[in-house]
Amino acid sequence: HIYSQIISSDGGNMEAYLQRGVARREMKDLRGSQADARTVIELANRAIQRDQKDPHLFYKRSLALRLLKQFDLAKKDVITALD
Repeated sequence: HIYSQIISSDGGNMEAYLQRGVARREMKDLRGSQADARTVIELANRAIQRDQKDPHLFYKRSLALRLLKQFDLAKKDVITALD
């Protein structure tokens, strides 16, 4: 699996975790999908602590929150990303 290979070489690659999470969801691996989403949220939170003005970080976190079906929080992050 390409995303797992990317993650193996770059454990901080949020995009790879997001894409693998989506793929896992499509394959009905909800536990794996949710684990990847939680990892993205942790990585994004750490990055946001360093740079609170990068809209991409909020957007990536919103995508992960969406995978977890936390739609209200995801919406807040999208709004923050667009401001």
